[in-house]
Amino acid sequence: MKDINEEINEYLNEIILSEARFKDVKAKYSQYMELVDSARDYIKGKLGDKGVSKYILYVMKETHRMMDEPETKYEVIQIGTQDIASVMFDLIDLVEKFEKNVARLKEKDIYKLNANELENLVDTLPTPESEEKRERRKKAREESDVLYNENDVLAVRPLTEFAATYYGMATRWCISATDCRNYFDQYTADGKAFAMVILRNLTPEDNDFYKAALVYDSDGEFESLFDGPDDEHYDTNGLRNAIALNHKRTGQNPFDDLDDEEQEEINDILNQIMDNASANIMDSPPDATAAYEEAAERIEEEFRDRIEHAHYYHEVMDEGQLYYSGGFNVSIETSRFDEPEHMKYLNYQEESEIADDIRSMLDRELSVYVNEVEIQSDDDETEFRMDIYADGEATPDGYERYLEELAEFDGKYKGIVRVVELVLQKYDILPKGQLESFDDAAFERETENFSVIDRREYPGDEEIVLRSDREPVGMLLTPEQLQDLNFSTPYTTGSGRTYAFFNKSLSDRIAGKLSTINQKIAASLRKQLPLPGIPQEKIKELTIPEMLEVRIVGGGARPGNSGEVYFIFQITVDDVKITKENFTMVLDIIKFIDQNYSEMVEVAKNTIKIFITQGLKARDIVDKEKAAAEKLAKVDSQDGTDPVNEYFSELVKTDLEKRINKMTINEWLDPECPAPWDEDYEDK
Repeated sequence: MKDINEEINEYLNEIILSEARFKDVKAKYSQYMELVDSARDYIKGKLGDKGVSKYILYVMKETHRMMDEPETKYEVIQIGTQDIASVMFDLIDLVEKFEKNVARLKEKDIYKLNANELENLVDTLPTPESEEKRERRKKAREESDVLYNENDVLAVRPLTEFAATYYGMATRWCISATDCRNYFDQYTADGKAFAMVILRNLTPEDNDFYKAALVYDSDGEFESLFDGPDDEHYDTNGLRNAIALNHKRTGQNPFDDLDDEEQEEINDILNQIMDNASANIMDSPPDATAAYEEAAERIEEEFRDRIEHAHYYHEVMDEGQLYYSGGFNVSIETSRFDEPEHMKYLNYQEESEIADDIRSMLDRELSVYVNEVEIQSDDDETEFRMDIYADGEATPDGYERYLEELAEFDGKYKGIVRVVELVLQKYDILPKGQLESFDDAAFERETENFSVIDRREYPGDEEIVLRSDREPVGMLLTPEQLQDLNFSTPYTTGSGRTYAFFNKSLSDRIAGKLSTINQKIAASLRKQLPLPGIPQEKIKELTIPEMLEVRIVGGGARPGNSGEVYFIFQITVDDVKITKENFTMVLDIIKFIDQNYSEMVEVAKNTIKIFITQGLKARDIVDKEKAAAEKLAKVDSQDGTDPVNEYFSELVKTDLEKRINKMTINEWLDPECPAPWDEDYEDK
């Protein structure tokens, strides 16, 4: 073995040799300038320093030849460095394939090949069998019994769905399906077994019986067979003729064209296959237990990442039935109850009423169908165990449909928890939260410019929206213009909730502006009378919360049509566990905005106008620069002229146009930054 010093010396020598070779090549092909460096870096990234030493000269030599051997930098520039680099990198990719497969190639000296010959050589290499394919073949062999393997005929009995799928590739058999339901386990449970026959000298184009699946009952009696296209046959004549066409010793002729001795030889092959299959099945009749267990485990693995909250369980019974069940657990800490001991001392009738109410509400509000709710209480918590109906077929297919439904219910778990909490609130076991206790009518009486959108009827998705009146911005806009400025598109949810255009950057900017106004007003109020509804000592604590959103509504009703746009202030409260202190603060903020509504509206309106105006100007500039760049890249196909001079003449702009070019997108969108036409604009 090499010691560490030898390895270090070899590594350093490779680097030295690589650098020396690179300098020679760069000097030889100096007209290519930095392209030689690019070639070196690309080769090094793929094949290391040794690869640079071995192949940099070849790459540059072949690139030079394919570019018609330009001699000067000017000629290289005329060809186009991007075009040269593209050709060069493609060539290096071929070199990489050559290096990695050189042991399998007849020609091992790359310098004897031009680029075309190299491409033909590496592209016609047979694909080596992957490790995955070897593992699949090994697994299929382990999960099947070989019944016959002579005379270019392979017959196997698959014992698992995987083996049936592997040996049935390129057929339409339902027991070998991969893109739709596979019926192998179902047939196994019905007492069916299979022998798969593969004729190695035939293809699907030669004969429909290039593969055949023979069906047997649990006593080993032949029932029928299926050809490759999945047509069923109740005799073996077609398979016998295909065996004759596959048989080289008899000349691969049709069965009827063979003499008596040759026909007997073909019959012997067919009989051996069928007798061996029958004997194997009688010795080991089809048993659904193993097949069902494997299928159930595979199905559970498929749903492992899709089901986060539900529990589920399966068991294969001795009589060939698959039992399965599942459901949800919801735990409520005892400390949350009005009376910690309440749940522990419920009588049977009270507990049954709570369980029935939970079941009914889950069905009515969430379409979650529960057949039983079991309640267990201890000192620390009360657990509600909800079992989901499992009334499907006692098969892997039935289990898969059950888990599909359970996964759908799992997405409603937040709602399931809320249903339990709401039922407990109904029985005065769990105190109502701030969201449930909120009096929307009283709030609307206390404010002039805000209304409440009450969405507390959706368990798990409850929310209340405190929304201001619509205020005109004073602009006509199309939906496309708003979308170009990164406003989210309005959409309606399944519960019928419609959301207006929204841009978080704009909303945050307005919130910041309002906070500044807020501080000024608060400072003024400290010197005057207290703000109605808000204690004087709280004024200094008021801040505009992050949950305040400013949304845009209106605009053109149809694409391309412009229309008046409006804005609204909006706060959405959807945290059912929000504390009284935080909820009160949210309401105080809304009241504060309401009391200073005209000032707040003016600030928001001006900020929106500046944001949209500057955004549209920035978008227009970007579009113009993009058009100019596209024009530069386009060469007139009619007269061959290059529009470079025309493009550069467009760059001779006025001072104002030059200022516009210097502005960044962030500067355009910043209301505090002077526009190029403003008097306080300073040249950079």
